[in-house]
Amino acid sequence: MAASHLFSPRHLFSPRHVFWSLAFRPLFFLAALLAVVAMGTWLVMLNSTWITLRPALPLLLWHIHEMLFGFGFTVAAGFLLTAAQNWTGLRSPHGVYLMVLAGLWLLIRALLWLDVPAIALILAQAIWWLMVIVGLGILLIPANSRRNYQFLPILVVIASLNLCFLWFAAQEQDALAVHLARSALLVFCLVMGIVGGRVIPMFTRNVVPHSNVRATPRLNWVLLFFSILGACAYLLHGVVPSPVSPAWVLMLVAVLHLIRLAHWGGWHCRHEPLLWSLHLSYLALGLGLGFFGLAHTGYWFGQSEALHLITVGAMGFMILSMISRVSLGHSGRPLRVSKVMAIAFGLMAAAACVRVLLPLFDWLLLGWNLSGLLWIAAFSLFLLAYVPVLTGPDLRHR
Repeated sequence: MAASHLFSPRHLFSPRHVFWSLAFRPLFFLAALLAVVAMGTWLVMLNSTWITLRPALPLLLWHIHEMLFGFGFTVAAGFLLTAAQNWTGLRSPHGVYLMVLAGLWLLIRALLWLDVPAIALILAQAIWWLMVIVGLGILLIPANSRRNYQFLPILVVIASLNLCFLWFAAQEQDALAVHLARSALLVFCLVMGIVGGRVIPMFTRNVVPHSNVRATPRLNWVLLFFSILGACAYLLHGVVPSPVSPAWVLMLVAVLHLIRLAHWGGWHCRHEPLLWSLHLSYLALGLGLGFFGLAHTGYWFGQSEALHLITVGAMGFMILSMISRVSLGHSGRPLRVSKVMAIAFGLMAAAACVRVLLPLFDWLLLGWNLSGLLWIAAFSLFLLAYVPVLTGPDLRHR
């Protein structure tokens, strides 16, 4: 088969197609597609009582699962499996391996709508996580990439929380399932802190040399310690009596994030969409954790609004920015986004603002609907702009 033919969409189901050459291509595409479809489904069901079709999980738990585990951690897996090839110099899982991983991912999405034994869904999800963790481990361990070993236990914890979430959801222990999902979100915040702390100052320094980015090595270690402590304290606080209140730890973590952000010269990035989007998403991470800790004390701020400042403003916004940059960089394209993506970043910022602010004025349904529509618009623009990138040739090899 001629190499040029491999870039044709009609050969997409060949393991030799460039789409299956690196994990970011299929996993970013599937996650972005789910961001649109799952959010659209959520809004339709939220506003319609006449639709009888419902997922196997309770609707709220399905929404939480798909937005956090189906969307967020799928992007994280795609990023780590792709970045590990650069970190180690070894070939990342590709071809049939990625096709099976994508097939399992699609199967899990289907099982969430089918009346099947819970063990079938849990088993499929467990195999998917095993493939991700093994796929990362076979790169990091032989290459002795000690700096990145931390991602292996983090993924094991996330996988365990995901499987426990599905188990307790099947046992109709909804409150415990929600608590586990929120704990997993705090672990995702830990990942955003680690990855963001590496790439945001580096990208800023490379693109805007006069930004005066300052390194914070001691702060990074302190932040890592308290981020782990905060996630553990929150998880334990909802299961067993805990001597450590997660609220104050989370608020301390928030302050540390904001202090670190202040060292990265964000104001100098206001003309670079790929940079200001990352800086704003990291700002939302710090503010979201602070408000979540504050809400946990029962004072002033609602937990739902604080959580969505994290999920929409930090997680969704940082993901949109990162997948835009990673897709360009790992396909050999210039690190410049079109006006379409600059608009998409603006839509995501607006989605976070309306989701947090409108409910504070008792405009709950309007806030949910408008934020969801802005989210859908932002990821639809990403798909419009990036499907040709994700399925097109790697220009570095030309």
